[in-house]
Amino acid sequence: MILAITGGTGFVGARTIDRALAAGHAVRALARRDQPARDGVTWVAGTLADRDALSDLVSTADAVIHIAGAVNAPSRAAFAAANIDGTRALVEAARVWAVARFVHVSSLAAREPALSNYGWSKAGAEEVVAASDLDWTIVRPPGVYGPGDMDQRDLFRAAKRGLVPTPPAAGRLSILHVDDLARLLLALAAAPGDRATYEPEDPSGAMSYADFARAIAAGVGVRARALPLPG
Repeated sequence: MILAITGGTGFVGARTIDRALAAGHAVRALARRDQPARDGVTWVAGTLADRDALSDLVSTADAVIHIAGAVNAPSRAAFAAANIDGTRALVEAARVWAVARFVHVSSLAAREPALSNYGWSKAGAEEVVAASDLDWTIVRPPGVYGPGDMDQRDLFRAAKRGLVPTPPAAGRLSILHVDDLARLLLALAAAPGDRATYEPEDPSGAMSYADFARAIAAGVGVRARALPLPG
């Protein structure tokens, strides 16, 4: 297939491109800045606010995998511009070019839009996708970890010093390895759309924060204590 991928320079997107190329797919990837040339990848310069770039991105694609989005932004309006308006522009481009498949990467945070501007904006982006006539599937990943992850890196560094700070002890969380998420996205891109929302997680299921801390410590080859912090 020819896959149009947003967020291809980020943590999840880069691994998805790696696996797409290994599977024999051709990739068209959106990028804000110049990227090194790579066999099998056509870099399309632009952002989610650039409608001409989005049109170029999806014009020959068999499927779109929309990974890009803002995790940090200074305001509710900035989250909306990146996550809701950007998704709307990409959906419109995919509709114009009659792209056969649209896989949208959301977040578990979309479950509770009142808790954060980020969750609110991801829920809004889901509404845009679900209201379209595209052949879509939505994926809400939990915490994603693996090589190249910057968000949880400090927890691994802390474990080497013997302590892993965690949220209050009573909570639980789900995680997913980046390569498992990438494989899922590619499988969905190749499958018929079901207009459904999936919440994948590691086969071991949700874990306590204490177990999460122990798993991190084991991953870096040390023994470390979980340090629950006040809410």
